[in-house]
Amino acid sequence: QWNYVATAQPATSVTAAVRGSFTEPNVNEIALVKSTRIEIFRATPEGLVPIMQIPLYSRISQIQVVKSGFIAIAEVSRSRRDKSCKTDMLLITTDRLEYTLLQFDPESQQMMTLLSGSAASRGGRRTGSGDILLVSKNFIAIHVYAGLLYVLPVSSGVLDSQAFLVRMDEFHVVDMCVIPAADDEDEDEIMTLYEDSNNMRHLKTFKINLSTKDLETGSWNVGDIVLDSHVRQLWSIRELEAVVVFGDYSVSLVGAESTVVNVHKDDPSVISAICCIDSTRLLFGDMEGNIFLLHIKRDPNNVGKAESVSDLAIFAVGSCSIPDCLCYVDNGVFYVGSAHADSHLIRIHADPQDENSPSNFIEVLDTHTSLGPILDFAVMDLDREGQCQIVSCSGVGREGSIRVIRSGIGMQVQAGIDLQGIKGIWSLKDSSSGFDRFLVQSFVSETRILQMLQSISEDQEVEEELSELDEAQCTGFVFSENTLAAGNSGSEHYSQVTSSGVRLITSTDLSLANVFAAPSSISMAAISGQFIALVLCGNRQVIILRVTDDSSLVIESKVELDHEISCVAVDATIVKNKSVLVTGLWSGTVRIFFSGVEVARESLGEEHLPRSALFFTPKSELSANKDLNQTYLLLGSGDGNLIRFECSFNDESLVLQKRKVIGLANHPIQLSRVLLKGKDGVFAASDRPALISSTPNGKLMFSNVDIDSEVTIGCCFNTESFPESIAFSTEEQLLIGNIDSVQKLHIKKYPMAEQVRRIAYQKKTETFCVCTLKSLPFEEFGSSNDDPVENSFVRLLDSKSFEVLDSFQLDDYEVGGSVISIAVRSTSPSGVDEETCLYVVGTAVARPNEGDPQHGRVLLLAAEVDDVKGRALRLVASSETSGSVNSIAHLEAYSDPSLIVAGVNGTLNLYEISRIFEDDDVVMNNTNNNVSKVLNCSLRLLSSNPGHIFATTVKGRDDLVLSGDMLRSASLYQMKEVFSRPGNHASPLMKKLALVGRDFETRWTTYVQFLSNNVFLVADNAFNLFVLKRPASEENSANDANYAAQQCRLQTAGRFHLGDLVNVVLEGSLVMDNSSCSENGNVIGEDVDMMDSKIDSIFKGDSKVRCEQIIGCISGAIMVLCPLTEAQFEFLQRIETILENEIVFSYGEFKHQNWRAVQPENGKLGVSTFGPEVPFSKWGSANFVDGDLVEMLAELPDEKVAEVASKAGVTAEDLLNLVHELSRLH
Repeated sequence: QWNYVATAQPATSVTAAVRGSFTEPNVNEIALVKSTRIEIFRATPEGLVPIMQIPLYSRISQIQVVKSGFIAIAEVSRSRRDKSCKTDMLLITTDRLEYTLLQFDPESQQMMTLLSGSAASRGGRRTGSGDILLVSKNFIAIHVYAGLLYVLPVSSGVLDSQAFLVRMDEFHVVDMCVIPAADDEDEDEIMTLYEDSNNMRHLKTFKINLSTKDLETGSWNVGDIVLDSHVRQLWSIRELEAVVVFGDYSVSLVGAESTVVNVHKDDPSVISAICCIDSTRLLFGDMEGNIFLLHIKRDPNNVGKAESVSDLAIFAVGSCSIPDCLCYVDNGVFYVGSAHADSHLIRIHADPQDENSPSNFIEVLDTHTSLGPILDFAVMDLDREGQCQIVSCSGVGREGSIRVIRSGIGMQVQAGIDLQGIKGIWSLKDSSSGFDRFLVQSFVSETRILQMLQSISEDQEVEEELSELDEAQCTGFVFSENTLAAGNSGSEHYSQVTSSGVRLITSTDLSLANVFAAPSSISMAAISGQFIALVLCGNRQVIILRVTDDSSLVIESKVELDHEISCVAVDATIVKNKSVLVTGLWSGTVRIFFSGVEVARESLGEEHLPRSALFFTPKSELSANKDLNQTYLLLGSGDGNLIRFECSFNDESLVLQKRKVIGLANHPIQLSRVLLKGKDGVFAASDRPALISSTPNGKLMFSNVDIDSEVTIGCCFNTESFPESIAFSTEEQLLIGNIDSVQKLHIKKYPMAEQVRRIAYQKKTETFCVCTLKSLPFEEFGSSNDDPVENSFVRLLDSKSFEVLDSFQLDDYEVGGSVISIAVRSTSPSGVDEETCLYVVGTAVARPNEGDPQHGRVLLLAAEVDDVKGRALRLVASSETSGSVNSIAHLEAYSDPSLIVAGVNGTLNLYEISRIFEDDDVVMNNTNNNVSKVLNCSLRLLSSNPGHIFATTVKGRDDLVLSGDMLRSASLYQMKEVFSRPGNHASPLMKKLALVGRDFETRWTTYVQFLSNNVFLVADNAFNLFVLKRPASEENSANDANYAAQQCRLQTAGRFHLGDLVNVVLEGSLVMDNSSCSENGNVIGEDVDMMDSKIDSIFKGDSKVRCEQIIGCISGAIMVLCPLTEAQFEFLQRIETILENEIVFSYGEFKHQNWRAVQPENGKLGVSTFGPEVPFSKWGSANFVDGDLVEMLAELPDEKVAEVASKAGVTAEDLLNLVHELSRLH
């Protein structure tokens, strides 16, 4: 019931964008709003460059730019105002009805809070059209309550924080805008677009009398203007003293004297975003993703303002993502921010940009990837020791896509050369500079060497960098043979091993120093320091050569083996003056020799054939004693697993212990040493490349490397031009790249060009099943208003390529609402156990002008092999329902027959799925028993459980069912067998869901999830998380009259304001559970003596914090939820309290405890409402730890970290190590 919540992926949806000079005067910057965060970018010729992020403890609803010098703040000292008035300010309102004014402080290099407050009022009713923020030279006005306007007065250019409320006659305000006065001495007016009781829309202007604190009638004569009911937005143009009124069907310009100029749009559409280019041009976009230019034509002979406008013209300039905001950057460049898809930086040209699309004038300059909105996702465990990959349904409409999300380290490719057939690559170091000088590449019958000629200036591009890598003609090397191994042999020599022998080359003049002719052909080799290991033809004999100071090649030892060798490695560092030889055998055995003497032998089993090996000793930064550093033997196997042993050794012996197998890939792994931030690491090349590095306290850490194609081999390539880089080869290219220092989520997009609503993964068939919604082209619309404008499909996708394998079209008006994958186990008449994997799809028939859908279906679909299509969908069974099937769950405790539960409007339906074999005597299509079967499965309705208002989510676990309701929060059911006729024990038994628990609070539930059989997670539409639990039996007395009622009540065990709408929660982890790599539960290489006993006793062993749930939100954010013990919660809550009260800076002066306090669903709770009537303890966060706040500790200065550690009673080093471990959970 104690949980740790942290953000793995911040919100990506952009809801607002404004332009200004926020961090420096006279620079062009834009501020983007992403849920609770503002990101500031600077416009440069190369694009948008990120400058800073401003996290707020609240969701941002509106943002406006207040120009420097426009107004001043009464509470801020004159000296402070004079110093910081050169940059623009950001005025922000939040969904908690707070507001703040921020301005950049050049001394602290962060935003300072000039003003903050709350517009909350107990008696107000929130508007249904959204918050409105108005900025004028006379006032700042906030409209959040129907019939009320919150006003901050501005007198003589100084903003007074003494706000007041004024009443408005207009109760349903659609939009408002400020009309700047023509004379600076006059007061600005406000134009209001409102709707009356007859659903007619009107315009009205008024002024705010700051003296009487009341509204006065405005000077504009707009009361008689006739507007249609689809007018939505207003835009004021100061230079024309006019207001542009945007509607679905037309655009109008209104002047002070009722001047109206109209232009009708070719196709009706909902305007979603507007921005101003200049006084005669506006850019706007609609909900279809179309971008238009509004041109205001003026009569040159008319000297008036609005009266000079002669006509309006609308030009279609192209299409893009559905815009939620538009921001003009400069020189025809615009930012298109979207909460429905990716955001784009575009340029609008005078000429079409595509010959095939003559109406498209848009060039996309850059794309900002967005996951939002996440409607659903599937979690795949790719055999990586609990590490999962997320496949999400993202985007809206034609911007819908499948996104593959996985945690890993990014690879920034700096150079690339098209080269095929590379069999091996090695780097050769220049002893004088310490940087790598040559890159040796081996092919089937030749060798090539690339040389770094000189350093590269910073202003050169990648293409120019490639010219610095040139073919080298080194006299001492042989190029007509393939190279088996190459490397530095001491400080003065290079070694090259070919099938014929070993060549020793002087590193200074590249002349040949010596040659060793092999007694027979060499099949494989390895080099480390002065030792060279050669495997002779036949793969059973190994010769170890030593390079001496006088350039001699002498045989140090020979080894004869009883099986053929699959891999070989040699190490010159772990035992002084002795070669350490590792041989992997095709028998699945590893044998280790010290100077030819066998010291260890280990059988890996036939399933793990070693293909590469090396020793790795991660260095601890917390201990100067090198003896405390644990050495590991790492083995890459042919099946994609990494096998590691802890090594305990001295000069004469070696013991391999604590063997662990870590699943990294599917193909053979090749290991090589690399350099990472000055520390050693290991690069594992395969179809899923990985990096093995060390943490500050010497632990091993495994991270995926985000590379699109399979990597065959890699090596370290540390040069002046490419410092600490990795050279690696794919099937087509030789690439050089840098590894990112931070592990993060990497996203890959697969466009679907349609709305992807639901998804399920089936491991056995390696497919995904998705429910999609495709809008018909406008020309295909039917003549009747009742004709469908969308088609719905159930599509089968390949799990690797995401290619559409087959599609199943649903009926007209039928929409897929849920899909799961189940396994139906059965025994055939011949006694053979069989398992059939099926997709279960729930649909709803949503007809026009119909309220809640009254019809739907449950479909059973099988992904089978078809002779023509390959893998294809086949309808196995179906059953009609009396409502929409919103969610489906599988009861895992029942497999023969299988049971599923479907939420159908306000009812839970229990279905039985069973196989039908040829000798079954079940009557087909027996409608009396609610049986509808096709081919080999039956789908039968067993029972229905009414009692819900609208079942939004259904989840199953063992024999339990957890359901979420639109109003009645969550209910818990248990599968039971009862007599079909109560009281008659002779009647047959029937399966039925029995209510065993319910939350009696009123909550609009968006998702529910099992945390255990007795603890449950509930998310509601007010962006809150709740933990519910079943009361323990021992807590109540059996003699208590209220015992049964208490047992049925689900108790609230935790609450937390997440700040985002949760659409899906699934079990899984984004990172590999490294704790599985040690027997005592500690992470690899952990030395418990180095940790503080207090932290050690709380977080070590089985109590280690692990990620168990992944949360997907509508803004594109991904959160992780990790269960805690009570001791862990108390410790982390102590850290959280210290940080929020004394350490962490809060933008806008918004309090963290208020932010994480749960928001009631009526939305009336504001900051000012916490008081005697609404005690904070009722709404404050409970039994949750805010991981985002705790992990901010790693970004604080050392003195602040020491202060927190001192107050928590631990050392700063141990506290930082703990925070680093927590951050690696995501």
